[in-house]
Amino acid sequence: MEKTPIDKYEALQIAQKRCSTPIESFEIYELKPENWNIYVAPAVSGECWYIQAPGKGVGLQSSRAIVISKEDGEVIYDGLANDEG
Repeated sequence: MEKTPIDKYEALQIAQKRCSTPIESFEIYELKPENWNIYVAPAVSGECWYIQAPGKGVGLQSSRAIVISKEDGEVIYDGLANDEG
C-alpha cells in the first residue's frame, strides 16, 4: 500500500499538537527559510515542510522551527530557528 504524502494542513496539525499554538500563528514553507540557522539538526533527506512558530516571550528572540517530513509526517527537527535579529 502506497503512503499518501502529508499535505500542508496535516503538517500544521502536527505542529500544533507539539506546541499548543493556534494554526493561524504558524508560517509554513516548502524550503528552509534563508534566515534559519539550525546548528545541530539531523540531515534532512527528502521533501519537508518547514514551519515557523512564534516565540513565547516579549522582545528579541528566536522563532521555533519545526521540520516535518512530507513523506510520513515524522518530525525531523523541533527547536530554535536562531533567526533573531
